[in-house]
Amino acid sequence: MNGLHTLVLLLVVSTANSGAQASPAKLTDVVFVVDNSGSVPPATAAAVSEFADSLDAHDRLAVITFGLHAGVILPWTTVSDSSRDAVSARILAGFSFKDRYTDLNPGLAMACALLDSARPAADKIVVLLTDGRLDMPGGVRATDSAAAMLRGETASRLRKTASRVLVIALPGADVSLLADVARGAGGRLSSAPDLATLRDALGTLSRSLAPDQTPPRWATSRRNPLLPVLMLVGLLLLAAVVALIVRRSPRPTRLPTKVVASATGISNAAGELAALLDKSRESAQNIGAGIEEYGATRWEAERRARARHHDLASGLFVLLDNLELAASRDSTNPELKRVQRIAIQILDDAGIEEIAAEIGKPFVHLHHNILEKRSSSDPAGTVLSKVRKGYCYPGSSPDEFEVLRPADVVVSTGPERQSSTK
Repeated sequence: MNGLHTLVLLLVVSTANSGAQASPAKLTDVVFVVDNSGSVPPATAAAVSEFADSLDAHDRLAVITFGLHAGVILPWTTVSDSSRDAVSARILAGFSFKDRYTDLNPGLAMACALLDSARPAADKIVVLLTDGRLDMPGGVRATDSAAAMLRGETASRLRKTASRVLVIALPGADVSLLADVARGAGGRLSSAPDLATLRDALGTLSRSLAPDQTPPRWATSRRNPLLPVLMLVGLLLLAAVVALIVRRSPRPTRLPTKVVASATGISNAAGELAALLDKSRESAQNIGAGIEEYGATRWEAERRARARHHDLASGLFVLLDNLELAASRDSTNPELKRVQRIAIQILDDAGIEEIAAEIGKPFVHLHHNILEKRSSSDPAGTVLSKVRKGYCYPGSSPDEFEVLRPADVVVSTGPERQSSTK
């Protein structure tokens, strides 16, 4: 019977390995909010379509366009092999890039409303593609009011609703406004000055949607190919053992008792094995759910920590601005200079550096924010003066570079054209 026990144990291990359920698939609901105004390159639609084509069955996509008003051109959709062409065609047909006015608030508010109907277990992502140049029919006052709402109420609602917010600044963007929106929403700002860079940014996002870990060996849903063979061999050996007991029994009158005892023992063992198998499956499911929950909790903790860090850095930048202004008015105050050195040292210790804004050098999107444009003898796009310092995390690679506050600069529009008179 020892051989039979060994075989039964082998069957338990094989069944437990093959029956354990895989950890829950990573679900993602992504909302694209895309600027449909005339200042946005039409190739942006193709980049969104390519991103949709990269999704799998666990992901859902929705696309919103906005100008002065917003509209859903693609409601929540799971992109499958059979629907990819139709989804791509619907996305491309939904853009016109002819809207005269631009207000980001309606599009982002609609994205938050869509996320309210997202799947509870899904990672909720908002991707904003825009140049951020607000233009309202009410003039400067209406535009300033929309900007204030965007920095305040809209960004705050995004922070509460979305798991991740990615703001991508398109060519000619108002980076200062978009940086404030990303910071207020607890998200990240990146720049896409051309189509290739935009595709790279969306490709990076697409790759991040894949599961973070390969499922452990015990968590695979594939059945063990040796299981049928082991079960067949086990049944044959069990039949042989029962036949041997019947044949060699010296007292036939006791045969039914032994057979009943053996059958009872096998039945009890089967019950115990079934309970053990159920327990193994339950443990596998609990571990898989724990891995999923850990990943979501870790991302949320990192997002909140990054938002707090940005808020602290922004306050320190304002303090430095005021210290520099005071030092320019009273250059002989030693205590003021000492406090200024301490503040600068805090930035150095945190790995924060000043963004270069050299006079006479070309304007750089994402690094610089244009406060004013003036005609001059310098070529168009040349930095004429720096009004306010900008700061960044340089990182160890270009992918880790992060703008905390762009430098405010005055930029040349080129030599002034003289009107010809006849």
